[in-house]
Amino acid sequence: MFQILGLFYFAAGLGMMINPGFFKKMLGNMAESPLAIYLGAIMALAVGYLLVTFHNVWTLHWTILITIIGWVALIKGLFILVFPTSSIKMTSKMGEKMLTFGGIIVAILGAVLIVLGFFTR
Repeated sequence: MFQILGLFYFAAGLGMMINPGFFKKMLGNMAESPLAIYLGAIMALAVGYLLVTFHNVWTLHWTILITIIGWVALIKGLFILVFPTSSIKMTSKMGEKMLTFGGIIVAILGAVLIVLGFFTR
């Protein structure tokens, strides 16, 4: 699980840092499409549900990261479904600088997950 999440987060973070204008435009287009918002919420809810269902482990071990990511995704999906207008407002306030900063955080998380997934047993 760490491997696929790590690769996804690392690639997404690099993309956000390298192409913040693209991601800002993508988020702007998504904010104008109720279907895209709904599908994004369903995907977050589904991924969160699967992670929480199959890996809800609360121990003081690095594997707790999977559980935390699962709960965050589940809560995010529920929040977007229940409060889509607030979600759009929050997303539209993100500027390119915030995307670059977020990209750094996401890329670091991805790198940590890659190390844990591929190099730690």
